[in-house]
Amino acid sequence: LYKLEVNIPWQISLAAGETSTMLEGRLVTGMDHNTYLLRAQAGQTLTVTTTTPDNNVCLTIAARMTDGTYIPLVNSNSQPTTAWSDILPTGAEYSQVYSISVSRCPDTPMENTFYTLFVSIAN
Repeated sequence: LYKLEVNIPWQISLAAGETSTMLEGRLVTGMDHNTYLLRAQAGQTLTVTTTTPDNNVCLTIAARMTDGTYIPLVNSNSQPTTAWSDILPTGAEYSQVYSISVSRCPDTPMENTFYTLFVSIAN
């Protein structure tokens, strides 16, 4: 018996002049994460937080490199966190696309979970 799980990332787009957005999401039973993609400039400050009624989801944030691979900036498996803020890395090897994954924190039950994701970019 084989199981195939496909996770298609959602694109986070900010309108001209907007610096933040709030999204509602849900992890259903059997699905362990949702992924969002965001374009941001090197040197900007990216702030991401997630909240749930049970405080049971964590963040993984990664920078996409120009070769298509991802470098983790924070990883929910090694550093479980619900909030992260930092200045985005500079360098020609970064493609300015960032992956934000919302997943169940380690050792939490696989049940339906509703969450709010807040994303902010500052110059």
